[in-house]
Amino acid sequence: MRYKFSTTHIIIVSTSVLLSTFLLALISGTIFFSLRDSSAESASTSVDVIANVDTVLSITTNAPGTPPTLSIPVSPVTNNGFAKKDVVVTVSTNNPTGYTLKMNSQTTNTALIHESAYDTTPNPTPPTIPSTAIAYNAPGTLVSNSWGWNLGTAASTTTFVKIPPSNDSQTLKTTNAPASTSLTTLTFAAQIDFTQDVGVYTNTMVFTATTNVVP
Repeated sequence: MRYKFSTTHIIIVSTSVLLSTFLLALISGTIFFSLRDSSAESASTSVDVIANVDTVLSITTNAPGTPPTLSIPVSPVTNNGFAKKDVVVTVSTNNPTGYTLKMNSQTTNTALIHESAYDTTPNPTPPTIPSTAIAYNAPGTLVSNSWGWNLGTAASTTTFVKIPPSNDSQTLKTTNAPASTSLTTLTFAAQIDFTQDVGVYTNTMVFTATTNVVP
């Protein structure tokens, strides 16, 4: 801040005559005063704080064991050779547009395969329980020595459809919002008779949950 010379002149003159003489000797020159501003100095900067919330997705089933196993006891003399059992798939996600749940057999082979296929010396032609051929859009009753599935609704406790192979997965559910515990119940069933070989038959079903695209 620069002060006016006139103000300085008055202060000096009022002090003594001797100083006013000194002032007159210098008045023809240019006098600069560098005075420090009494106000505080400041500087600032900023930082953007970003909270990056990740998309989370989890999927589990209520089938026990490692790996999870759904065991269906079936006998040709019990309930006319028919047996079924439910499995519940639970999906959780914070994705704003929800998720899509699909299912398929682990391979293109959709039959239940007899345990002899996995012996130390595998049976090259093990007995099987083939999947029903009933179409997805027209559930029906299982014929003897076949198996299938449905979505476990009350109206479909006795009608089933074919098992989807790995190259033709079937959509079980599509949601459009976040869900903490979204449940999907499926029923797997088999119909067998006295001609079916005794033993354990297996197939591996794969459930896949995928988050939907956010526009």
